[in-house]
Amino acid sequence: MSFGVGTLITGIPGMSVIDVLPGTTEDALRELQAIHLRHFESSYPWAVSDFEQTWLHGASQSYVIEHQWLLLVDGKTCGECVFHVNLDRKVILRHYMAVDQEVRAELPSGWLTAFNDFAEAWCDADSRAHGIELLAMMSEIQPKHVAGWKRMGHLSPAIDYREPTHGKHWKEFGDVEFVPMSVNLKLLPAGKQVPLREVTKAAVSAFLIDNYGLSESNPTVQSILLNCEQLG
Repeated sequence: MSFGVGTLITGIPGMSVIDVLPGTTEDALRELQAIHLRHFESSYPWAVSDFEQTWLHGASQSYVIEHQWLLLVDGKTCGECVFHVNLDRKVILRHYMAVDQEVRAELPSGWLTAFNDFAEAWCDADSRAHGIELLAMMSEIQPKHVAGWKRMGHLSPAIDYREPTHGKHWKEFGDVEFVPMSVNLKLLPAGKQVPLREVTKAAVSAFLIDNYGLSESNPTVQSILLNCEQLG
């Protein structure tokens, strides 16, 4: 199945992206869903329904710009990067990032840094079109991955972060439950001029309150936000 070349990623020869949004083919959506399940079926299988809703209708919130990248190397699909820009909070939320192992082994050294720089530049263009300077990019990661991201200059503030089980779909399963995760925070130039507590609170609020639909009065959310306030 051919998906064309897509948009080439600066600094990674042969890698390109197709943003699976309204107007792209259903084949691209199905391939994105298949790749996601290949990497995340045991942990985030429900996300494929979110991908379809975005493909059908675009972003569900007026202050959010969504991206669903199907990744290709030399025209062959090999991964995903799903993220969005929260204009109100001035942060990028990266939800899923995965590249097939056999492809990663062939990519040049430093490819992940080049990829992040490309994604940040794309989001910067999104936000500047609205007159907004972004503060940071955040993802939720397992604690075992913190050290690797720190070597790339990312931060992991100690705020006892928790992610709701079932993500946006937690209401379908009764009372919300949480799983311990770590914050993976990349400060952007504007974010380096703002106290870390403010940037972290904005990013965490974008995930827990805006994205997952949790109440600020939820005791776990309250605790995490209070821990943000204690940062420098």
